[in-house]
Order: sequence, then structure tokens, then C-alpha cells
Amino acid sequence: MYSRSSKVPWLKLNWDVPYSHIFREFKSIPKSEFVTQRMCDNHVGWHATTIYGYGSSYTKSHWEYLHLKMKKKITSSGQFCPFSINWINKLPYQRIDDVRFLVVNPGGLIKPHIDVKDQNWLEPVSIAINWPNNCEFKFTSHGTIPFYSGMAVILNVHYEHTVINNSDSPRVVLVIHGKKNERFWKDVL
Repeated sequence: MYSRSSKVPWLKLNWDVPYSHIFREFKSIPKSEFVTQRMCDNHVGWHATTIYGYGSSYTKSHWEYLHLKMKKKITSSGQFCPFSINWINKLPYQRIDDVRFLVVNPGGLIKPHIDVKDQNWLEPVSIAINWPNNCEFKFTSHGTIPFYSGMAVILNVHYEHTVINNSDSPRVVLVIHGKKNERFWKDVL
């Protein structure tokens, strides 16, 4: 059985994801709610909005904002996503820390990077809401994840990875950070 400390790069989750409905809600969020991700790293066409966390524009992982002593909440973007929030609240978590939509526009690129150098663990969950053909999520040393719309995986972002969207459609994932309950690890395929 797997756990958070398993050193694998990713695991598929056996979740029935209502991705079409979530995608409809995603499309209802005003473009003004999205912010450019990690501008200083010269990624191309990478944007995000938070639907649960410290605010729509707080699109880094929740632990990067702990010093602000703010309360987490459904954000202004999250107000457009009641179905999605309700579905997320039924997932096998003891606590949800943040939920974000991460978008890579057509022709976009997330350059190779490591999110958490000092922690080799499985975190976060990434759910493909719109995964077009000709879009790839690659680990530098562990191959490509065969993503498709509706697929949910838990990632180990300690390993270097990149996303390349060579399609004419946006790549949209829903990313969840939180404390998983015991049932979570039974959903791993």
C-alpha cells in the first residue's frame, strides 16, 4: 500500500471526476480573476486562480502564505464554482488547505522545475479538467504521465517536471492540497 512518503513520481487515483461540469464552472470565472504564475521564471502562458484558500490571487501553495495569518475561505473565484466546491468537500480529506485551477494556454510552457526540493513525498492531487491532445506533463527522469480529461493523480513534485501545451486549447487542472484521510490511499490504482 502507498502512503505520502512513497518515493514514486505519481499515482493514479480511482476517482469518478465530473470534469465536464467542473469545466463549465471554470469557464464562468471572469478572466480578471486569473493571475500569471511565477513570472520571474519565464514560463509561457501559465495562469491560475484559487477557488478555496486565502483569496483568488493567492495562487502559490498555502504554506507560502502562513505568515499572513489569514483565514482560508471560498474565494471570489470559488463563488462561481458551487458544484466543484461541493464535490471537493466529499473527497477523502481530513482538511482542505487550498484548491486552485492551473491553466497552460495553447502554445504555453511550464519550464522544467522542482516545486519542493527538500520534501520527497506525494503531494498535491492534480485533476485534469481539460487535457487536450498534444499536451504533455513530463518528469525529466520518470517519463510522461498519460493524462486525459477526468484523470486524477497524486504527484511527487520533488522530481523535476515540465508541461508543454502544443494544442489549440487550454490545459486546465484542478490542484488540491490538504491532509488526506485513511480512505484516500485506498483510492490509489
